Amino acid sequence: MNKRKKYKILLFLNEFLRLLAPFLIFFNPLMTSVLSLIFDEADFYLFYKSGYKWIYYHIIDKLLDYWWYIFILIYSLDKPIKFFVIILFIYRSLGQFLSIISRNEKLLLLFPNILERYFNIYILLLYLGFSKVLLESWNIALLALGTIIAFYIEWINHIKKPYYITKKIFKVDVGRWDK
Repeated sequence: MNKRKKYKILLFLNEFLRLLAPFLIFFNPLMTSVLSLIFDEADFYLFYKSGYKWIYYHIIDKLLDYWWYIFILIYSLDKPIKFFVIILFIYRSLGQFLSIISRNEKLLLLFPNILERYFNIYILLLYLGFSKVLLESWNIALLALGTIIAFYIEWINHIKKPYYITKKIFKVDVGRWDK
């Protein structure tokens, strides 16, 4: 079996796990968020090593991201963060849609993934026992922090050094991937 075929098998397994992992949010949201981040970062590398065109990666990745966002939304509906999650879900959905239709990932800088960053901060603080911080009055502070992190990550990934994080983790240069 050649290397490309091995990467395709790993890619299939990774994407299958990206489909299944969000269901765990109802049992352990912190673990699920970590798994989501790992699988999301891994698929870029696996798509590249499998020899697929960038556009296939972009469309599938954004659809699987959206799948995860739906679970974040459902999980959050009875939490103090529900209002912001609903707004951020709609905002990111628009960005995802526009980036897929236009095939322009730089649009994501205008619609950064604040939803996931905000949710991850919320879940981490909840896990660390800071439930008082998680009252609705603190949601603006969490939102501000999530926004700063999201803009920085989108800027790194799509403007400054495309896929810088993936390059550091997997030690592969994917900056020349045919788009």
